[in-house]
Amino acid sequence: MALSFTIASSMYLSNAAAVLTAAPLSMVAWIKKSGDANQCVMSLTNGDWTDSFALYLSSLNSVQAGTYNSAIGQEASVGSVSSAWAHVGAVFASADSRQAFLNGSGGTIATLSVTPAGLNTTRIGRYGNSPVDFYFGGSIAQAAIYNATLSASDMASLASGCSPLLIRPDALVAYWPLDESSGTTATA
Repeated sequence: MALSFTIASSMYLSNAAAVLTAAPLSMVAWIKKSGDANQCVMSLTNGDWTDSFALYLSSLNSVQAGTYNSAIGQEASVGSVSSAWAHVGAVFASADSRQAFLNGSGGTIATLSVTPAGLNTTRIGRYGNSPVDFYFGGSIAQAAIYNATLSASDMASLASGCSPLLIRPDALVAYWPLDESSGTTATA
């Protein structure tokens, strides 16, 4: 089960509070994408797009872990997502360490020092406000945010189907099953 998002109708979930505002943090989710565009799975932003931590897909379908502030940004990337279900993740260990994960495998760690400021919004299925919306098209399930650096072993366990509730429960700060039984609805 998952929650479906449609880019054309600008569907997303939003909370006017950032569940975390600084690294270390990790974001994970199961996705089944439709289309080939920049698509945000999950973000912690300043409500806009200038300062943020983001887990998203590039227009070339690679998984991106991006950190941005008003002056600079950097992404770490891995793999290429097809239209099949995939487990994606982003690990932000510190201001100068971010890594993207696809199906339990991590890409190269990006090391430019970037510190977002003023984070006050948590979003699923959308990045920032116009002009950089990056709405997600497809389905998202088992979305979670941790206040810790998940290990490669943790990411592999999640990608093998382990519930986020069972991986580092002491560090789990937000969890959205995003299934019909949860009663979650997307904002249009």
